[in-house]
Amino acid sequence: LNINEMNKIFKNLNKNNIIYFVLKEHNNTLDISSDYNEDIKKNFKINILDLNYEWIEISKFIINKENTLLLNIESKKLQTIFYELNVFSDNIIIKKKKNNDILYFINDRDSNLYSKYELKNILDNKEVDLCVSLNYLNNFKLLNNFNYIDLKIANDKPLYLKMMDKYINIEYMLAPRINDI
Repeated sequence: LNINEMNKIFKNLNKNNIIYFVLKEHNNTLDISSDYNEDIKKNFKINILDLNYEWIEISKFIINKENTLLLNIESKKLQTIFYELNVFSDNIIIKKKKNNDILYFINDRDSNLYSKYELKNILDNKEVDLCVSLNYLNNFKLLNNFNYIDLKIANDKPLYLKMMDKYINIEYMLAPRINDI
């Protein structure tokens, strides 16, 4: 389903509506309707994905594990870092030096202010330096719904985030920022 379209539909409904969902597999649509509220009944139809669609496994995109930093971080800490640093800049540099147990979150590219947060006790000994859009990470609100998040960080590769619990498995990739020429 297209989340943006679903949001538009929900904005037109209110908490007093009873909402009905009917999946029509023969034409790949989801019919959404409300009960009559103040003599108005609202009806929507949204296209769904082809049920026979072959999903791409995102985790297979980062292949070279020798140069990839693998981490499991408390989601709340990561969300706090993204939220607070987003006040200063739209980008974030994630950096770790070899033989150092600190992961740095830095934003100094778009701002007159230099900001750096340090996350200690990182046991992986790999060196990484990756710049990504902080706006996307800050707006990725699903982080708060999980206790921990798996990160894969590599130079010039997409940042890979994986959140998983008993019922849900979410994989998210964010392309690196390209340096201005």
